[in-house]
Amino acid sequence: MKPFSDFELKLRDICLAHPESFKRNYITKEELNQLSQRINMDFSDMLTIPFDESLDENSFFKEGENVAIVEHARYLPPLIHSHAFFELVYVREGSCTHYMDDKAHALTAGDICIIAPNHIHALAAFTDDADIINLQIRTSTFEKSFLGILSDRDVLSDFFMHCLYNIKGQTCITFRCSEDLYLKSLSNLLAQEFNTSNKYRGRMMDSLISTFFIQLLREHEKDVVLDPDNKSPNDDNLILMLQYIQNNYATLSLSELARFFGYSTRHITRLIKESTGKNFSDITKELRMKKAAELLKNRELPITTIIETLGYTDLSTFYKAFKGYYGVAPAKYRDNL
Repeated sequence: MKPFSDFELKLRDICLAHPESFKRNYITKEELNQLSQRINMDFSDMLTIPFDESLDENSFFKEGENVAIVEHARYLPPLIHSHAFFELVYVREGSCTHYMDDKAHALTAGDICIIAPNHIHALAAFTDDADIINLQIRTSTFEKSFLGILSDRDVLSDFFMHCLYNIKGQTCITFRCSEDLYLKSLSNLLAQEFNTSNKYRGRMMDSLISTFFIQLLREHEKDVVLDPDNKSPNDDNLILMLQYIQNNYATLSLSELARFFGYSTRHITRLIKESTGKNFSDITKELRMKKAAELLKNRELPITTIIETLGYTDLSTFYKAFKGYYGVAPAKYRDNL
C-alpha cells in the first residue's frame, strides 16, 4: 500500500467525520462549496490542479504539452465534472467506483477505463489500499497515439472510434488488465517525467503514452468490457468477431462468418454495421486493398501471387477493385513507389 500524503490523511479524517457528504456516487460543485464552508476547508486551494465541473484543454494542459498525470487522492469528494479531452483512469491497486450516466460502476485492480470527452462523470476512492492515476490526454494526441496505432487494423479502429465517440451509445470502455507489470512500470515513468522539468519533457511523455497504448492493445485487446448496463448480449462476441474478420478476410464470406458465430446473416450484417459504421463487404475490401498495397512494395513478388494471397479468383476483378480504391492500376501503383 502506498504511503498517505498529508492531504489524504486530512481527507480521510474529514470523511470519517462527515461520511454522509463523502460516500456518495457524486457531489456537485455547489454541494462541495457548502461542505467547504461547513468544515472550514477550501478544497480548491489545497489541490495543485483545476478542480471544476467543466474543464477545457487550454485551462488544464501546460502550453506545448499533451499529457497530464494526476494521482487520484484517496477520500477526495467525488465531484461530478466533464472535460473537453480524454481521460484514462488506471486502477493500479485497490478499487474505486466510477459514476457515469446515473450509474455506479466498480473498477478493480488492473482496470483501465478510457472516458470520452464531454461526458459527465465522477470517481470515488474510499479505501486505504487504492492507488489510482488519471492520465489526461489532448483529443488530438489521443487519436494519434491510440487510434493511430490501429491505422492498419481498420475493423478494430472503427469499433473503438464508435465506442469512444459515443456513436454506439458508449461513453467509455474498460480494459480488464489484471496484473500487467509493464503497464504499471510505464505509468510510473509517466508520473516521474511529469513531475520533472527535464528538457523535452513533453516529447518524452508523448512517447511513453504511445508505448502505453501499444502495450494495452497488444496484450489486452480481448479484455475490453463495454458498459454492462448498456451492452446487448451480442457485445460479448464483438471483439472476437472483428478479430476473426481481420484474420480471415481473404477467404471469409458473410454466410461463413454468421455460421461460425451462430447468427443469421441479416442479424450479423446489422451488428457489424452498428459496431463499425461499415458493411461487411466494405471492410473486407479495405483490408484486401491495404494488404495488396503492402505486398506491391516487394517488386519481386508477381501480381498473380498477390491476387491468390488476397483470395481473388481472376485478374480483372482484382484490377477493377484496386483501381477503384487507389485510382491507379496495381502496376502503376508499384511504379509510383
